[in-house]
Amino acid sequence: MSPRIRAAEEVDARTEAAGLLARQEFAAARAAYERLLARHESAEALEGLAAACRPLDDISGTVAVLERAYRLRVDAGEAAEAAHDACLLADVELTELGNSAVASGWLSRARHHFRAVPADPGQVVLEALSAYRAIAYEKDPDAARSFATRALAFAERLGDGADEVMGKAFLGFVDVMLGDLEPGFGLLDEATAAALAGELPPLADLDVYCLLVSACERVRDFDRADQWAQRVLALATGAGSDGFATFARTQYASLLIWRGRWPEAEATLERVLADAGGRPMTAAMAMVLRASLRRRQGRLDDALLELARAEREPYRRAVRHAVLSARARIELDRGEAQAAADLADRYLHAVSPSDLIERVDALETLVRARVVLGELDVADAAATDLDSAAATIGLDAVRAAALATRAEVSRARGTLGDARRQLEDAITLLDSVGLAPDATTARIALAEVLLDLGRPESARAAADAAHAGAAQLGARRDLDAATRVLARIRGDGAGDAAGMTPREVEIVRLIADGLTNAEIAVRLVLSPRTVERHVSNIYLKVGATGPAARTVAVAHARRVGLL
Repeated sequence: MSPRIRAAEEVDARTEAAGLLARQEFAAARAAYERLLARHESAEALEGLAAACRPLDDISGTVAVLERAYRLRVDAGEAAEAAHDACLLADVELTELGNSAVASGWLSRARHHFRAVPADPGQVVLEALSAYRAIAYEKDPDAARSFATRALAFAERLGDGADEVMGKAFLGFVDVMLGDLEPGFGLLDEATAAALAGELPPLADLDVYCLLVSACERVRDFDRADQWAQRVLALATGAGSDGFATFARTQYASLLIWRGRWPEAEATLERVLADAGGRPMTAAMAMVLRASLRRRQGRLDDALLELARAEREPYRRAVRHAVLSARARIELDRGEAQAAADLADRYLHAVSPSDLIERVDALETLVRARVVLGELDVADAAATDLDSAAATIGLDAVRAAALATRAEVSRARGTLGDARRQLEDAITLLDSVGLAPDATTARIALAEVLLDLGRPESARAAADAAHAGAAQLGARRDLDAATRVLARIRGDGAGDAAGMTPREVEIVRLIADGLTNAEIAVRLVLSPRTVERHVSNIYLKVGATGPAARTVAVAHARRVGLL
């Protein structure tokens, strides 16, 4: 066969493979590129093979062929192409494997090669990936904003419409993370409109949609996130891009957990984790989410097992910060308030103070842990930080979290009227945005406050609603807590006859069980100072003093039928 015929056949084969790839027939495209490479290895064919392997979930194959393509580009002195391959490798390492350090190396190599071609549009991708790494892995939103601003400025200078859209999407995402929701969502909305209008190349539109969904989920804008997550999932599945579909499923599972649609969340996470080894980044996120689901279900040991799995390689690097926050919540539910406070403090120390969104969960945990420990001034300061973040973010779900958390401090300080109003306002907001699990927990706290205020009928209504909600959700811990509150209400008559409030009756029964004040505080999720105040009131009412006061109080409770 003449060289001319062989060259023509080579061109036809390349054209066929590229066409299959453009039509998103990824399995056929992979086979076509493998046939090309069997004849002759070229960087172009390797890059095409990588583009086909990635949506087919062959991540290790994607990395291997991209590394070979990069070496060929470097050997040929093709700086722009080498930089592009380095960016692609950084993207895979970040979004699929969670290897931030490896990605950092590839980004540095891309930056090096782009110095030889300073006008190359690939630098938009370089700066955008640098922004993503800074905010997702380094928890440095200020650096992320600097990178994203450079990406957009470069795209605008080039006059490249698609790159400009992507630059706006990344900058909008970073702005949202910094609490600048109006400009951030403005940029994301514009980018999304461009994606809907078909102004972006294939799969780039999914990048924009995923950034929007992630921003919505992180600021607890669940109505918006719900609509977009389903759209991204449908589009990604239709495009055959399982990487995008897996990410969308993970985000969707998060909002299902918040909304109390736990069987759906369970099934969605199971699907993501079916290929944990192939996509460790999204698998690690799914493990942390399943730990959150187990905690809400009251299955604390199972939640810790999920986190232990997420802390192993190759998952740990992708979620090391998120694990701290999730473990803090679990330790608080286990009654280990000091451990919870220490973990929340560690997380907050690792996250930039300007990263408002990332700090909300840990601040909630820190306030509650400090209240249980009786460190009310420290709890108040953390609650003030949370109040400020909620005011800046301005969304109902975050405002509700701040109100419910502030109520814990008010209750511990004995300002029960403030606690009641704060919890009522929180419940109104939580109901309005459909966060049934948090609304159930807030109703239990409200019922306890109403009992302390001497309003048993109102307390019963709140406790009944919480009990029904917890039973429907399958939330064991909340169901047990609501049951305890209802038991206190049923004991109102005996409590009044003995001269004790319902809370005092509950505490004297725990004293009779041999619990110390500190253990009672943990059991009832009260501060030690609050428990001490109740115990002092009990002693005063029964005339108990001195070292034998606890014994006298228990004996009195037995005489009047409280035990």
